[in-house]
Amino acid sequence: MATLKFKDPSPYKQELPKAPVADFLYSSFLKDIALQQAERGTAVQMALFGVGRAGSIHLSALAHNPRVKLLYIVDDVQEKWDAIRQYWKLDDTVFLCSNDADKVFLDPRVRAVVVATPTNTHEWIVTTALNHGKDVFCEKPVAESISSAEHCYKQAKKAGKLLFCAFQRRFDPAFNNIKERVRSGEVGHVHTIKTCSRDAQLPSLEYLRSSSGIFHDTAVHDIDLICWILGEYPTCVATQASTLTPEIAEIGDYDTVVITLQFPSGTLGIIDISRLSSHGYDQRIEIKQSQLSWDTRHLQ
Repeated sequence: MATLKFKDPSPYKQELPKAPVADFLYSSFLKDIALQQAERGTAVQMALFGVGRAGSIHLSALAHNPRVKLLYIVDDVQEKWDAIRQYWKLDDTVFLCSNDADKVFLDPRVRAVVVATPTNTHEWIVTTALNHGKDVFCEKPVAESISSAEHCYKQAKKAGKLLFCAFQRRFDPAFNNIKERVRSGEVGHVHTIKTCSRDAQLPSLEYLRSSSGIFHDTAVHDIDLICWILGEYPTCVATQASTLTPEIAEIGDYDTVVITLQFPSGTLGIIDISRLSSHGYDQRIEIKQSQLSWDTRHLQ
């Protein structure tokens, strides 16, 4: 009875709190319940290049998105076309080999393309799509060199089209919440920022051979995330890498990496990367300053 006097009024007699920003699924659910069709608009007609490891992830999103109509899939492994069509119920989608990709570029109905092919094909697909008036979502990296990547973005600006590189963690509500709190000054001066990125299962050797290596394939996400959150670029970078898996060593890549970064503000960054996590897909970030230490687990 000692705490009865602190009992709150019924929540139905108070203004109901809005869902936190990080709970985007519930916000989306409320829109579906209210049938807010105005936000859906006309379906964007698109094409997908590549249905491998990354392409399959994008296909799962595109196939279930009512705001998208997938007109074409471009992939050279014809043996899996029928299985993909049946599995994803893509009865109206046209499958093409890369040699016939011009059909995509010349089709005025296609407003945007998703590029999830091997890295060495990105630049040609990106620039050709832009030159034909298509917006482009491209898996990282956009090209194989800095100068080639800059050329792609210049082409996008010239064409007046969007070129979006797939640094998807920027759109994760938990990571975005951290960025906003850091940039607003809520957490004060950041002393250290740590990220952890570990694959749930070892990727196939076939994939690793064409992945451009763990630094281009994985570390680039963490480097981008840290720089984006802090709003500054490092002045000093050091790394240590090991290969504990013989098969990965044979293809000249690494499976375990630690990177340290020093920023002009004095903030230190630490990146922990592994190709294998026995307890499942592991993506975390931790921020420490003089008064507080918190990580993405506090936002779940």
